Amino acid sequence: MKIILLSSLVFLSLCTASKAQNFTLKPTPDIVGLQYSSVDFADIDGDGDLDLFTGGADPSYILTSRMYKNDGSGNFTLSDGTTFIKIREGAAAFGDVNGDNFPDLVVAGNTPGPTTKLYINNGSGNYSLSTVEFTQSTYGALAFGDIDNDGDNDLVVTGFSTSFYGITELYKNDGNGNLRYLLRPRAALLHRVFLGVL
Repeated sequence: MKIILLSSLVFLSLCTASKAQNFTLKPTPDIVGLQYSSVDFADIDGDGDLDLFTGGADPSYILTSRMYKNDGSGNFTLSDGTTFIKIREGAAAFGDVNGDNFPDLVVAGNTPGPTTKLYINNGSGNYSLSTVEFTQSTYGALAFGDIDNDGDNDLVVTGFSTSFYGITELYKNDGNGNLRYLLRPRAALLHRVFLGVL
């Protein structure tokens, strides 16, 4: 029994060692250092490599949001530093909202003041602001997922709203990129009724 146990431990150790990943820091001189930040990866231009979105406060505490394109070897160059809202204490999430197989982008955060915006990808990695409206949020998170198995990306938005309360709101996608409230928690709803904003 001891031999079997010892053999099993040796086998598990070898398996673990063979799957170990070694990471090394890659210098990224073209990417601005940020604090109070958010990041996400997606292949925005369909060339098979992951591009990078970042948002936050730079070392001078100037708010910034930037899209960087990957050359395929992990080298990133600034592609767009003007289109997106400038945020800190925020979140970013890529997801195809309009069914064209190109990753669109939701950005939320403090501008200052809570803000949430959706940007639509034209297929070349260029983005334009959507007219879809959300409850504005900061200090939160964003996540895409198909909650009703209809083949499109729905969205959850959490955070601290302009009315000084926490939100968790679910937006259902109609398949064309139109996101509508599906869930508004009761506490938030009652708060809105009290404030007369519904």
